[in-house]
Amino acid sequence: MKHSFLLEPGQWRLKGLWCETNRTTTLSVEGTVTLSWNQPNWFCWHQQLKFPSKEQNLDKDHFSDCSEINFVYQGYLSFPQNQYTFVLKHNILGNLEGNGWINSSWIIQRYWVLNDRKRRQGFETLYQESTGTYRLCSCLTYGHQIMTTLEATLVRSSI
Repeated sequence: MKHSFLLEPGQWRLKGLWCETNRTTTLSVEGTVTLSWNQPNWFCWHQQLKFPSKEQNLDKDHFSDCSEINFVYQGYLSFPQNQYTFVLKHNILGNLEGNGWINSSWIIQRYWVLNDRKRRQGFETLYQESTGTYRLCSCLTYGHQIMTTLEATLVRSSI
């Protein structure tokens, strides 16, 4: 099955669960992903996450206390090796960079925060369940500790 996520422009809806260290409850998360290609090997990936059911009066030590989390990727995909590199602007973490690769069923990527003394970095997998559905698993760490995890389903909403 050919990948429809990342390799084709389109919009996706995201729905899943968000966990953070030092928080006992799991939060539902929703979002959108928009993928566009402006040149043959260059893509733009914009992802926005929101927490529709979060409780009030949260302290400010958690990612999920923000009204939304934005990711803006600019990436270069090398054909036919199916490997890519990207820079990422994150509204909380700042500037990141990373790389990824694509195989027949998975899109796998890792990233790291630039000039970060906390050594924050992340890892994501996108498993293709069908042409219009992917399963996303994501983890952000600092040092040797897990900071956040996200498990979600991505459903294609338009081309």
